[in-house]
Amino acid sequence: AMGGHSAAAGHGNHFQQSYTLQVQWILEAVFARLGVRHQSRNFGLGGLGTLQSGLATKSIYGHDVDMLMWDSGMTEKPGQFQELLFRQGLLGPGKVPFIMAAGRTDVVKKLSDDADVDFLVVGDQQNAIPETKSKKHAATLPWAVQYLKCSKESPVHCRDYEYM
Repeated sequence: AMGGHSAAAGHGNHFQQSYTLQVQWILEAVFARLGVRHQSRNFGLGGLGTLQSGLATKSIYGHDVDMLMWDSGMTEKPGQFQELLFRQGLLGPGKVPFIMAAGRTDVVKKLSDDADVDFLVVGDQQNAIPETKSKKHAATLPWAVQYLKCSKESPVHCRDYEYM
């Protein structure tokens, strides 16, 4: 389920051109081959903020959401309302197992650190990925990011894992 401001809703485009429905168009066939029904839902609202959606996350988006995405970075700079929306999605029955955000890495990183939430940030994800400083440091990181972003001090051992 996707929510957010007017750009997320697809205002200014045909509804089918919103990126939520483009995801539906691309992934529907992939999931169908796996025997899984895929459905993308666009709940973008121009003119309303995140707080309104955050107070009623499950009632608006549903209890069967596998991924909750929010994009309001163009109009809302503080992250507390986005955090409320995501936390409401994580609470109770039918909790969202995966969160996707556009722009704000601090909010989803906090949820990941505090509640072990899985997330993806659209845009510049590099801010949320820790730099690998040494082989010893890499061993403390999740396998998928161990050598994804290497510091300038450690390029030699990082290159050993470049094409894993």
